[in-house]
Amino acid sequence: MRLSMNKRGMKGRIVALGATLVVAGGLVVAAGGTTGAYFSDSNLTSQSSTIARVAINTPQSSSVAFSNLLAGDSQSRIFTVTNTGTVPANIFIKRYPVTGLPSGDSSPSKLSVGFTSAASGLYSDTADASPASVLIASSVAPGASFTYTLTLTLDSSAGGTWDSPTNWNAANGDTFSVTVPVKLVAAQVSAGWQTIT
Repeated sequence: MRLSMNKRGMKGRIVALGATLVVAGGLVVAAGGTTGAYFSDSNLTSQSSTIARVAINTPQSSSVAFSNLLAGDSQSRIFTVTNTGTVPANIFIKRYPVTGLPSGDSSPSKLSVGFTSAASGLYSDTADASPASVLIASSVAPGASFTYTLTLTLDSSAGGTWDSPTNWNAANGDTFSVTVPVKLVAAQVSAGWQTIT
């Protein structure tokens, strides 16, 4: 009888121990499920963007006339360009084909157009050509100015001879003129031009 009592007591203790472990495990799981914390906050802020401006002036002298150009002669005009934007800029020039050339002008044209600047050096081509854009000034600061020179040169053979004048000789009257279309383009030097304040 004593032996069977011990068996019953041992069995009861095992059941009690198992129940205790189940309860403790449940508490651990329950505690583990609530240990995380969630923090939340919000603020209303306002931001404004200032976009840089890339711009250059249009020189008033761009319409200046080249007059009385003789065969074998050159004439030059100096233009001043100002960076009116808010960031440093690289300035490019593109010259389009000259208009108003005399009919029957040879190919290549007897008239050459060149321009000179500190950045480009001398760049020249015939009047009937349409060169690609060329850098004429680099890193021009806002408010700063630079100059470039435009030169027209008429080949010495353009006049012909006294007994065999060319179309250039015939066109060289008081009202004869040609137009040199030029486009200036400003491009920002770097991409760091957007400011958030």
